[in-house]
Amino acid sequence: MCCIEYGGELGYYQEDIARWKAEGEIEILVKIGIKVPDAPCTFLSDEPYRCTIYKTRPYVCRHFVNGGTPCIDLRTKHGLPVYAAA
Repeated sequence: MCCIEYGGELGYYQEDIARWKAEGEIEILVKIGIKVPDAPCTFLSDEPYRCTIYKTRPYVCRHFVNGGTPCIDLRTKHGLPVYAAA
């Protein structure tokens, strides 16, 4: 799962910022300012790994489908096994 291996810096768009402000998600806005390279996503819970902001996750996460082209490209780049989309 890429949010475990490569999620240290959460990707987001300005649309995400506006949505989180409108939703009153102050904790998300604070946490996205904290950069932790080579660490799991700051919004990922410990085992069992779950996204703690799934319902309001950023658009980059919504479009990153397990087994999709970006997933395959990232796994290939890092020498990880490639799995087909389910």
